[in-house]
Amino acid sequence: MIPIIITGHGSFATAIKETIKYVIGEQPNLYFVDFNNGMGNRELENKLKEVLCECNSDQAIFLTDLAGGTPFSTAVLLSENKPGYKVFGGCNMPMAITAVELSEEGNIEEIAEEILNAAKDGAIQFQTVRVEENTIEDDGI
Repeated sequence: MIPIIITGHGSFATAIKETIKYVIGEQPNLYFVDFNNGMGNRELENKLKEVLCECNSDQAIFLTDLAGGTPFSTAVLLSENKPGYKVFGGCNMPMAITAVELSEEGNIEEIAEEILNAAKDGAIQFQTVRVEENTIEDDGI
């Protein structure tokens, strides 16, 4: 099973944890690291390294809140020279659930592609469809 590490600013990771627990229940091999106010880059890096050591895997999936933000950048640095580590920015629930569902399947490249597809497919805008009224003539019956 491929470990999944969710990280982000503030309580982002904790909120995703609670939502996943609510929607699909407790999940193994799923880790959450918040990047709270006052926490430095080095402290975040150390927390992520601790999780990676605990996982003891040459593969990992990082789901972060914002592409380019500190959690994303830190995960990118940790993934250097680690082809089995995949880092995503813009984490949403479809992305997280897909990662959880596919993490047992094995091929990290295919899983990464499916995670990205789920993220894209999960973002939609509701459009109101205007329906014209049918006018039925009243024939008196």
